[in-house]
Amino acid sequence: MKHLFAAILFVATVAVFSAACGDDEDSPGSDNPGGPAAGVAGVWEGTYGSNTSDRAGAFCLELEQNGRDLAGNISFDGTNSVPVGGLIANNDLSLAWGAAAEATVDSDSISRGGNFTGAVDEGAASGSWVGTLGDIGDWTAERTDAESCG
Repeated sequence: MKHLFAAILFVATVAVFSAACGDDEDSPGSDNPGGPAAGVAGVWEGTYGSNTSDRAGAFCLELEQNGRDLAGNISFDGTNSVPVGGLIANNDLSLAWGAAAEATVDSDSISRGGNFTGAVDEGAASGSWVGTLGDIGDWTAERTDAESCG
């Protein structure tokens, strides 16, 4: 049931961002109501905490960006990284990893899967998250000068 909830949440998030993004290019003269996507490629380090369990810690996120599409890896609390993917529309960010991103992750930790949603403001980002293990909480991150996590 938790996997179904996470999958529904991810599909709903993608649908909302897809509707907001449209198919227009980000050229200055376009009539794209979503506006240009914020630049978020790079390495981000942050913290997360759950409002529904004792899960809390640090994460490192490596992102590549192609227009509004995001892909990369995320590692929690120094564990192995898992694939992450998502969208950016204006400054609104949506990411999914692990089971929420339809990847196979055998773990009882946050790395098993979840979704981050939030906003980016220059070199900082924050928002809320839902994990496939039933967690709901908040996260915050800052872009670093590092070339990779670890």
